[in-house]
Amino acid sequence: NIEGMIDFASLLSATPTLLAQHDDVKLADSWFSAALSKSPDDSRVLSMYGVFLAANHALTDEDKAETLHRRAVTNAGACAGALGRYAEFLEMTQSDVEGAGEMFRRCHEADALNLLGLLGLAAMYMRSGRPDVAQTLYRQAVQAHPDDANAQGALGSFLFNVHHDREEAGELLRRAVTLDPAHASNLGNFALFLSEGSAAEQAEAGDYYRRAIAEDPRSLRALGRLAVFQERIAGDPKAAEATYRRAIQLARDDTAASPASSQHTLASKTGANSAPDAYLATLLANYSALVAGVKLDPLRAGELLRQAVEVDPTNAIVLSMQADYMEHVAHDNEAAEERYHRAASLAPDNPDILGAYAAFLAHTRGDLETAEDYYCRAIELDRRHADNLGGYAVLLMSLCRRGGDVAPLIQRADECFRIACEEAPGNAAHAANYAVFLANVRCELNEAALLFETALSTDVSNVETLLNMAHFLETCLQDDDAAELIFQRALAASNDKDARVLGSYALFRSRVHEDSIDDNRILYQRAIQADPTNAPNLAAFALYLSKVLAQYDEADALFRKAIQHAPRDADILGSYGAFVAEVQHDNDAAEVYYTRAIEADPENATNLGKFAYFLHAVRGDHHMANLHYQRAVQCGNNADILGNYANFLETERDDHALAETFYKQAVAVEPRHAFNLASYARLLAYSHGDNETADIYFRRAVAADLGDSAILDFYIDFLYSIRETEQRSNEYFKGAINEFPQCAPLLQSYGEYLDEVLGDAVEAARYFKLASEIVTL
Repeated sequence: NIEGMIDFASLLSATPTLLAQHDDVKLADSWFSAALSKSPDDSRVLSMYGVFLAANHALTDEDKAETLHRRAVTNAGACAGALGRYAEFLEMTQSDVEGAGEMFRRCHEADALNLLGLLGLAAMYMRSGRPDVAQTLYRQAVQAHPDDANAQGALGSFLFNVHHDREEAGELLRRAVTLDPAHASNLGNFALFLSEGSAAEQAEAGDYYRRAIAEDPRSLRALGRLAVFQERIAGDPKAAEATYRRAIQLARDDTAASPASSQHTLASKTGANSAPDAYLATLLANYSALVAGVKLDPLRAGELLRQAVEVDPTNAIVLSMQADYMEHVAHDNEAAEERYHRAASLAPDNPDILGAYAAFLAHTRGDLETAEDYYCRAIELDRRHADNLGGYAVLLMSLCRRGGDVAPLIQRADECFRIACEEAPGNAAHAANYAVFLANVRCELNEAALLFETALSTDVSNVETLLNMAHFLETCLQDDDAAELIFQRALAASNDKDARVLGSYALFRSRVHEDSIDDNRILYQRAIQADPTNAPNLAAFALYLSKVLAQYDEADALFRKAIQHAPRDADILGSYGAFVAEVQHDNDAAEVYYTRAIEADPENATNLGKFAYFLHAVRGDHHMANLHYQRAVQCGNNADILGNYANFLETERDDHALAETFYKQAVAVEPRHAFNLASYARLLAYSHGDNETADIYFRRAVAADLGDSAILDFYIDFLYSIRETEQRSNEYFKGAINEFPQCAPLLQSYGEYLDEVLGDAVEAARYFKLASEIVTL
């Protein structure tokens, strides 16, 4: 009975408990040999024996297996099953994807309902970017084989991984493991599905992972996934480390025994290991993340990643993980970019890798255009990928700051944030970034505050969320006390070691507690000690040393270090250009750095505005200044730039009408900008003769910054200039005194007006006395 012989041989070879016993492996081999001798041209016998020889860990003989498979499919009566099994051999053992595709097509043509042909062809279409055709074939497989665990599991995994349809995918995967409780691959896939679900589903996941491994103790895929689950979801790093070590040892053993490794067929109930070098590389890389993040051993983590890349230098995921290590741990951005680029080239259809490279380009390199291209490619591949959508939305926020027609960008960012939060409701970072968007772009402060609270309720110690909320409280709500409390919580959550938090808090304290010079200096130093390569922190400390402590040599050294670590950071280059111009008075060098800053980011409004002012005030090149001012105001609504351009148009171009247009824009952008308010008031008074409106704007300017003596002098000069010609001058003086009763210069000026213009010496003396008392106090 040929059928009985090969069925019994297959049973022996496919049962893990028997497979572990060498005698039963030899017995299976003898049964296959006996069946082949009795029926040497039977395509099923030939192909099943080929499967056994390729897949069996103890007796792997790929050359003989291939010979048998070829004989099976060249027979005139080659069955669809033989064609399908040869296709699997070519794909999984020989890595001949093209040849496998051809065999799967022949299998499907021979029998349109053959399960191997349907599932294999579906996988081929999936890899070629045709998920619509793949889904049709997967559904045909389920319809034709409604009680087959392979069919149910394949469609369930497809819907989960590609369509993110948790409801139907969950039903199919649960049915698959019910139909065949010993199917290791389906058990592992169902465990992965559960691990990404609710807390109740995650509680089930660990059990299904253990069941998958019990059915196939050598499944590297299941062991690797269990380790990740234990580390990141179950919160058991000790168990995760033990699982990683076990899996890595198995992978090393498999690699030593057979470089091409064993691979079970779809028809097998055990899970599948693809080439162990690929799995070994992935296991080493994932283990390195645990070593770095939990065991806090970055050197060991780096060595594990080096081994992973050495084992499989074409593994795009491993290269991407090493790039992340180079960026965030080793702080070697050149090496990081090289790894990211290689990974993206090797896996151009992997949305995770493309998104990671996009994030690096945006945040580390500041190359927003290239980053946007990679984000768009990643999102085109997976339109519900929360991390990529959230990252792209943040990038769109940066592009909005450049000005122009930002409405489409804002709409797109809003949509991306919304979908990211829907897809990952437990992700505090996405919720916090969306809150930042609502606050700074939409100006919806109440909604932003609620979203920040939601983010913190999801993860009370998320450093990124705490940092964003602190900035929100400081800049949007202007609640410095609340902001400081959140900054301190962020420091505690990061164990006072996060360079970004330390640097941000130093900036905050240098503004709020400007008299605490020593404490602020120490905070900046701690930020740099935490990450000596953090260019923004180096530049911020340089500015502090320059503007507060007048330690110009130290500031220059820090600026140069910042530029060394971020040679294309437009903000740092522009700040150093201003430092060189204003402190070192080296105008030629300043122009070089301004030019480098604009080349690094041609649409950076701040740098364009600074350079325009430099060309205007220092170089006296009004033509080039005007061109750069025009570019600056087109790239962003910056109140300083708008005000400076208005002043330039008024004083150098004598274009009062256009100057007034830009003064109005500047005041609209920042209604409490004292200098712009005063400048506009002066234009109204001295160019338009509109003393009434000028008085209103002068008062707003003084109220915006009571400590700015220059603004106050402008107002007093205005009142003095109209005291003999303006009939309502006394009314203006009284209005100013009523609004600023403790302003000694105003009281003194009013006293002079009373004495010299109205001749009221008694009342004048009273105001002189009030002014004198305030000065004394």
